[in-house]
Amino acid sequence: MTIYKYVCSICGSENVRRDAWATWDVETQSWELATVFQAGFCDDCGGIASLDAIKIDRMKARSSAAVDSFGANGGGRIF
Repeated sequence: MTIYKYVCSICGSENVRRDAWATWDVETQSWELATVFQAGFCDDCGGIASLDAIKIDRMKARSSAAVDSFGANGGGRIF
C-alpha cells in the first residue's frame, strides 16, 4: 500500500485540515464522516491553502512511528 502525507502547497507544513460533514449514527452512537470538502486550511499559514499529497517511504514512516512511540524520555514501546 502506498502511504501519503498531505502538506500545505504554500509553506509545506503538515499541520493542515479539511472541512467535512459528519452524520450521527444511532446504531453505533457515534459521528461518522459523511463528506470531506476540497477546501484546505493550513494552521501554520493561518489561511486557506491547496493541499498536496506527498508519497512517503514506508520504511521511513515505520521508523518515525517507532521513534515517536518510544518518546524522548525513554518510556513507551517500539512497534
